[in-house]
Amino acid sequence: MPQPGNYDLNFRPTTYWDNPEVRDAILRAVRGSRRRELVRRLLDGELEGPVDAVLLAPALEPALRRAWGAIDPCLMGGEYLPEPEPGEIEVVRLEMDSTTGDVVAVRARLLSDGGIAWRIVDEYLDDTGPWTPACERSERPLSFGEMVDFLDRALPPGKDFTGLVVGFYEFNSDCAEDPDVYRDFFHVSSPFYPQLGRWYDEAVEEAWRKLKARGEESRASSGGEGAAAGQELAEGDLAGVRP
Repeated sequence: MPQPGNYDLNFRPTTYWDNPEVRDAILRAVRGSRRRELVRRLLDGELEGPVDAVLLAPALEPALRRAWGAIDPCLMGGEYLPEPEPGEIEVVRLEMDSTTGDVVAVRARLLSDGGIAWRIVDEYLDDTGPWTPACERSERPLSFGEMVDFLDRALPPGKDFTGLVVGFYEFNSDCAEDPDVYRDFFHVSSPFYPQLGRWYDEAVEEAWRKLKARGEESRASSGGEGAAAGQELAEGDLAGVRP
């Protein structure tokens, strides 16, 4: 686990339904990861040119989405996330360096009684079903420590591991039988928890070191023989994403 003393575990956003700057509101609305990044670079002046209305659309029309993905499959990342429910916003995003740039999103929805409803969605919801969050309701925004616990106790659909980030990394590394493959594969971000990405960079790095050491011990005890052939990973399958 990362050093808790390097983080403010008690930090708690006042609300998720703030009034962001126009730039931030535009970026939050774009579901596709690559489109979002392209819009950011245009708005920040890193690229020259107009910000086309197609780029600003929350979601692409199916035909345009297929054409966009035909340029490069990684451009599809986030484009297949389900439509948000009314008043629902993205609080945390997990992006993966898979062939299709898969995305998992943690979303919050403000309830009429002031509570917050939570759900975790990915781009395979229709095929695999939803993730099971650690809690489906909270009375206020989660603290940083509570959000880490929320993510670390999330359950995937139909798979035997726990944790949206570290557990996901360990599961895929076991399938690949090489912890190096997924070492820099998962990227966490949140406009409400600025330290969350660094926390999980450190957490995955620690998990990588443990898996690496375990593998070296196993090879040493078996006289250097390799392990049995691993599980084949299905292309674009969030149950075992291939880079």
